[in-house]
Amino acid sequence: NPWHVMAEVVHRHGMKVYASMDDSRIGTLPTPFHPYGYLPGRNESMFSAARIAEAMSEGMDGIFFFNTQMHWLHEYASIDPLATEGLDKEYFAAERGSGGDLPWNYVYDGGRYSNYCQIDPWRPPEVCPGGSYSFTISVGDDFGSSVAKARAPKATALAMMNYTEPADVRLNVNGLVLKSADFTSDNATNGVFSFDVPVACLRRGPNDFRLMAPSDKIPENAEGKILFVDFKLRVKYQN
Repeated sequence: NPWHVMAEVVHRHGMKVYASMDDSRIGTLPTPFHPYGYLPGRNESMFSAARIAEAMSEGMDGIFFFNTQMHWLHEYASIDPLATEGLDKEYFAAERGSGGDLPWNYVYDGGRYSNYCQIDPWRPPEVCPGGSYSFTISVGDDFGSSVAKARAPKATALAMMNYTEPADVRLNVNGLVLKSADFTSDNATNGVFSFDVPVACLRRGPNDFRLMAPSDKIPENAEGKILFVDFKLRVKYQN
């Protein structure tokens, strides 16, 4: 469940709740776990700043780190959970990834208990031409803060799909439909669509995203499948 669900349950009983942060499995496991590639940036400082800001914005009382050591622990722990405004961040649709461990490995019909986005590079969702996939990303930045007003943040969404050439992929952010501003591909497996996201359409807390596939173009390299492989929202502040 999202952090705010756990925070509400624990606070109801008069106790404090701390978000557990551990390393992402995406990008650290062998290639077979990511057959279509993945976006870089997990297990880096912008990723950690985003996760901490997200958890605190959803009502967590603090952060602790699990399964993290050496210089990574020092770098992540140096981020003040109460002072993340103005830090550059990367919010991933799938943060940790399944790594092959799925809910139904532990609980019967476990998938129905999961409320997280399923855009996981290990098992990317497949859509039909003209189809879409909806998900939520919780943003910890307060774009109305004095820091944001002084340093004008820029938001960019990056969607990795199994296209190797441009296509009419659209992104709906809280009701605003955006066209891809750029496309890059450096291999025969995937490509990345970039979207300029107006910060005015983003809000602190849960944000609704819907990635929409074109109806007239199917990737030539995937036997007619359209795959949403990976997704992240980057927020960068002017110095």
